[in-house]
Amino acid sequence: YDTAANDMVTCGRGILWIVTEYDRADSFDQVLRLKRVRNMFTVYLDPDAQEPDFADGKWAFVTEMIPREDFKLEHPDADQMNWPQAGVGEGLRNWIEATSVRVAWYYEVKVEPRRLVQLDNGHTGFYDELSDDVRARIDSGSMKVVNDRTSEKRTVKCYKLTAVEVLEEWDWVGSTIPIVPMIGDEEDIEGKVKISGLVRDTKDAQTAYNFFRTLEAEMIGL
Repeated sequence: YDTAANDMVTCGRGILWIVTEYDRADSFDQVLRLKRVRNMFTVYLDPDAQEPDFADGKWAFVTEMIPREDFKLEHPDADQMNWPQAGVGEGLRNWIEATSVRVAWYYEVKVEPRRLVQLDNGHTGFYDELSDDVRARIDSGSMKVVNDRTSEKRTVKCYKLTAVEVLEEWDWVGSTIPIVPMIGDEEDIEGKVKISGLVRDTKDAQTAYNFFRTLEAEMIGL
């Protein structure tokens, strides 16, 4: 929370990353945890998302550097090909190193249309989940559908990637991507979104303050 809040104040955007981890070393139970994102520039979010909590995002990337020895131990048959490209801000960290491999977690939302029905007995549910007996009664007319509409089933697929292959893939437990941005000041000007923190508007004032304090120190020194 502290890292995300600091990034929000200074840069305009912090990141909260929700992951699942085993509760204990001797347990198969998993729990949700917040994982720290030290460099928020290593997270790529769907630019078409409108909600401040990214609930409507369709895709997202999270990248991370892993020591080659740990990577080889976890994925002994995987290609250790690195990613030579980097986005703005990633230059703050050394992404291409002889001792590390860059991997990415890619989240993608899959949307499947489903038929939602409400029956005259008060039951509401998806049509494909109804029993064969209930469907037969609907077809015969002994049971009626009073409301009918097309709904959506959202699932989130997660892929762990290198530059050349998919290492793992699984279904996320929720229906939204588990990455939550913390947004500072946000402006939408003709469709172009700009985000900023407190630092941007205080740069000139801080520069002037530093200048006057420097002059003060020089005068005292003289």
